[in-house]
Amino acid sequence: MGGGSDENPSGLQSCMAACCGLEIKQPHFVNEWMLSTKEPKAPSLFQRLCFCQCGPSVRKPSGIEAVPQLRGLAGVMVQAGDVSTAGTLLTFKWANWDLVKRQADLQVFGGFSGCGRGSEVGLWTESVNPLWCFLMNFGRVGNYTYRIKFSEDYRRADIGISGNPLILCCSCLCIPCMPGWFSVPTCIMAFEMVQADDSTDGSSWKRNSSACGSEFKLSYNLQEVFTPEGQPAKCHDKLAMAPQQVMITIDVRVHLMTGDRQTPTLQEVLTPEGQREVPRHAQTCMSLHIELSVFLIAGDRRKPKCCAAGLFAYGLVG
Repeated sequence: MGGGSDENPSGLQSCMAACCGLEIKQPHFVNEWMLSTKEPKAPSLFQRLCFCQCGPSVRKPSGIEAVPQLRGLAGVMVQAGDVSTAGTLLTFKWANWDLVKRQADLQVFGGFSGCGRGSEVGLWTESVNPLWCFLMNFGRVGNYTYRIKFSEDYRRADIGISGNPLILCCSCLCIPCMPGWFSVPTCIMAFEMVQADDSTDGSSWKRNSSACGSEFKLSYNLQEVFTPEGQPAKCHDKLAMAPQQVMITIDVRVHLMTGDRQTPTLQEVLTPEGQREVPRHAQTCMSLHIELSVFLIAGDRRKPKCCAAGLFAYGLVG
């Protein structure tokens, strides 16, 4: 599942990504799919069983754009610099913002947000490769979360790192429906954001890091490429740093995989409530690991038209 091109991802890439609860997108249209609201859908079986989500997840603006000094963070930001994650796109538009505490909580890849509630996905991109397929899902079930605490003048912020380390344990301790209760001690790892001298609207930040109590060093610059309204920002040219194709976390649902080995396609055919009918020619069902997402192989049993992408991708989470 290597790099892509300016064209849409192949059917095989799309199938493999969807099996891992991910979707491949083109960064040039990030203002459309990252900043816009989406139609609420019923939660998948994985979300119901592992995240205790009973109803649809609705994107609600955080309100951070109402703070003039932070307005840029509600747009699309890009990580720019000599770092392995250069080109990563993200937004604070749908974060959990507390104006009184000057605090934003951002679940990087989604996760547990409390019984009955849904967390937002698709707010953070990474490059298309197998390692990130694992890491994005690992961060999701582990509720990898950033807590950004701003100073009174909004020129600086401390970034706390939290998660649920119990997912590293086996047996009954592996419980994903727990918030990120464990905070990484700052003596081990610490992040901070400092607004650039020429920025007064939150459109440009220096993201610094410290390990084992060392001095903070610049990791990358965080710059706005699209405004909260989806218009090109003054650093829009930095969008060229993003990979030609990126991945985001999505809600996994029941799909039908059709086509041949060279061009398999993926089509949603059944919601958790069974609102759509399964085609008659679907012969074989297979449940992919813990998320209980079902993929149907179309065609004759002796000559199925679906390749084994679903099994190969392992389907860790949805």
